[in-house]
Amino acid sequence: MTLRSLLRRMWSDRSGALLVEFAIAIPILLSVTLIGTDTARMILLQQKLDRAAVTLADLAAQAESLDMTDIGNLLTAVGRIADPYPLGPQSAIVLTSVRKPAGTSAIIDWQQVSGGLSAASEIGVGDGATATLPAGFSLLDGQTVIVAEVFYELEPLFLTEFGTQSIYRRAFYRPRYVEAVTFNGG
Repeated sequence: MTLRSLLRRMWSDRSGALLVEFAIAIPILLSVTLIGTDTARMILLQQKLDRAAVTLADLAAQAESLDMTDIGNLLTAVGRIADPYPLGPQSAIVLTSVRKPAGTSAIIDWQQVSGGLSAASEIGVGDGATATLPAGFSLLDGQTVIVAEVFYELEPLFLTEFGTQSIYRRAFYRPRYVEAVTFNGG
């Protein structure tokens, strides 16, 4: 049966049962489709932000020192990973170096923030501040770790009544070639 003959049969059907079923089924199918589309977008974005955080922390941990040009290059690479989701006003990226001096708690050595979203690092804010590391993650005296955090506010395409969804991802990497990655610049 072709689509044309099906539509002709539906149009000529006077019993109304088929039209009632159609009227009931269409909103349900449309709702499932819209919910599925927004859910798929969120899952894809979460995967991309996971990869972005891991890549940023990994690349920063491979450096001996970083400056503003290096940070800009790293952020460009992370932006490519996040495509087609733009990292701009609805996102924030925080790159932090955490160090544990002998006999004290971990502190923030340096921190760089990028993006238009106002988001505070869950590790801590500001050079010299005490770092809050996740449960089960510890540093020995003299060790450092690079932490990349990515924040994103995703606006649903269809289900706007549920509001903006906040997504947060982070990754931890120890420096590869030096004891601590230094930051040289503003």
